[in-house]
Amino acid sequence: MSSKEAEAQPPMFLRMSELCSLIGLKSHAIDRAIRAGQFPRPFLIGVKAKAWKRAEIDAWIAQQDAARAGYIDPAVPNPLTEAERAARYEAANRDAA
Repeated sequence: MSSKEAEAQPPMFLRMSELCSLIGLKSHAIDRAIRAGQFPRPFLIGVKAKAWKRAEIDAWIAQQDAARAGYIDPAVPNPLTEAERAARYEAANRDAA
């Protein structure tokens, strides 16, 4: 493998700072999620140094994305369908007359 190919590939392991910038969580939130069993556990790569496998983090991101697919945020109104919009328009015009 050439040095250009090595630079193009993402790192195999992520340290905490890289992980935080990748997923947008602070380190204490990641530690809390690990303790709750909601996030992959790190590997110890030194006495105090820990790192995560990039493949496990990518799988976790994909899992979060799949779980979000059916989620409807109650704080965000859903757009009306064309039939609902027409029914509301008719009801408003009928009441006004």
